[in-house]
Amino acid sequence: MRLFLKELSLILILLSALYRAFVLKPLGLDVYLLYLPGLCFAPLLVTLLLSYRWNNRLEVIKLMLGLVVFFLWLCPVKFGGLVFSPAKGDYSLVTLNVQAYEADLDKIARTLRSMEVDAICLQEVWSRPQFDVLKASLSDYQLLLSAEDMREENYFQSGVVVAVRKNAKHHTLSSGAGFVAVEVEAPGGRFIVVSYHGRKAHKYDPVSLLQTFQLQVEQSQALLAALSSQKAPVLIGGDWNSPSSGPALKVLSGYRSAFFEVGRGLGVTFPASFPLVRLDQVLGSGGVQFRKMSTFQAGSDHLGVRVEFSI
Repeated sequence: MRLFLKELSLILILLSALYRAFVLKPLGLDVYLLYLPGLCFAPLLVTLLLSYRWNNRLEVIKLMLGLVVFFLWLCPVKFGGLVFSPAKGDYSLVTLNVQAYEADLDKIARTLRSMEVDAICLQEVWSRPQFDVLKASLSDYQLLLSAEDMREENYFQSGVVVAVRKNAKHHTLSSGAGFVAVEVEAPGGRFIVVSYHGRKAHKYDPVSLLQTFQLQVEQSQALLAALSSQKAPVLIGGDWNSPSSGPALKVLSGYRSAFFEVGRGLGVTFPASFPLVRLDQVLGSGGVQFRKMSTFQAGSDHLGVRVEFSI
């Protein structure tokens, strides 16, 4: 029985790795294998740990293989990024889930002001008063809001914001459920900034997980359609609410990840107190050259991500 359990656990982990590597089209299975990978794989790893004999070299190798697959599933790393020598870019951008109900928005705004970036992407702004606090605190920026499912004058289900410096020419290109796209005209060129917040059902039963899959696919397809006719370089900053190979990022696979190109370490961003997964990322189109990426603490339950880039 022990032999059966340990071999079955290893086979399931390896099959999942093959699925991730070769199935590039979004499928409903993604929410079980990708959206909550820890819950899927943790029991399998416990089985491996309890059943293997440590004095057997082959069995130890199998166990280590299972651990490596599990680790890279949660936090995939492009190892070339570990030896990348960062350079200063012409422009800078920050993305941050501000956790508006619980975080100190004035403190967050002070942190963002001190970074002196060209554009800011914010997620989880839940009400008009919260937006007004950020707008007053970020006085050097013009804030553009996309509010989803506005139920009352001062409350909405979700809000995403792009903030650009007041001296920069800009206009809103498109907005939809969970995203807003703004074209910025800066010295030296134009680029498009998108703030994106991955939609999800707020339960974790099988039906709700499938709803999350559908919401994320529809949302990312709507964004892809909105950007399809644009010629300017695009940067998408956001909280994706899924790991790197979740449904939304499969749809947007034509965009490059700043972390995979210039990131260091694991790039994990959530939860901020003890980060385990990389939910917050910046993507760029072919016209964007990423120069440097880092994470920072701002008082939210997510770490922020800062990138420097050229176009």
